[in-house]
Amino acid sequence: MNEPATRVLLIEDDLRDSRLVREMLGAAPGASFVVAHEESLAPGLARLSRDAVDVVLLDLGLPDCDGLETFDRVQQAAPTVPIVVLSHVDDEAPAMEAARRGAQDYLVKGRMDAYALARTVRYAIQRARAEAALRESQQASKLLATAIEQGAEAIYITDLDGTIQYVNPSFERITGYSREDVVGRKPRILNSGRQDEAFYRAMWETLARGDVWQGHLINRRKDGTLYRQDATISPVRDASGAIVSYVCAARDVTRER
Repeated sequence: MNEPATRVLLIEDDLRDSRLVREMLGAAPGASFVVAHEESLAPGLARLSRDAVDVVLLDLGLPDCDGLETFDRVQQAAPTVPIVVLSHVDDEAPAMEAARRGAQDYLVKGRMDAYALARTVRYAIQRARAEAALRESQQASKLLATAIEQGAEAIYITDLDGTIQYVNPSFERITGYSREDVVGRKPRILNSGRQDEAFYRAMWETLARGDVWQGHLINRRKDGTLYRQDATISPVRDASGAIVSYVCAARDVTRER
């Protein structure tokens, strides 16, 4: 199945240059481009707000706007759309500055061919999508971290040997132990003696098989008092499927018993 054509918005006031760009993209091997052309900034911005665009090819010197202001206004209008600046051969400095401000790349007129133009456009789109995916992943990770930090359940994470790597604030509140008290130690610090060795051996056998363990625990707080928890311990796997850690989420049910 053929990939959909790449939608290019060319904002260029020089008709000769715009025709050359169209011809180069039309001649590029292994790719298909649909080029919309505007000769000044205002209609270019209007098209950006109206039409779906994969990439903008932008001349900084336009009749109604000039220099880096041109780039800034396009970027503000469509911050997620990658921009490739078209620079004049005798003045690359503005294009280089635009790249520092967020343009994906720049090309010098008169020094590019069909292959270089098509490759630059494709790479600009790929980089922009990768950056967007990374931002989305980081935002999701931040949201997850916030949920864990603010959650009512006690949560702790251990390595494969069962050494605690992380505890959330609810763990500290429920157990009375601070992070400094428990990170680097084993969860047995919470043992009350109410569960025997066979109980914990069965738990670890379940986890070693890669299964989720669920059960009821009677543990001991730092001050010596007992509390009850319904706990779920899950293996955490890496991209290859190998178990790299365990996470325990436990709800305090002392008042319910």
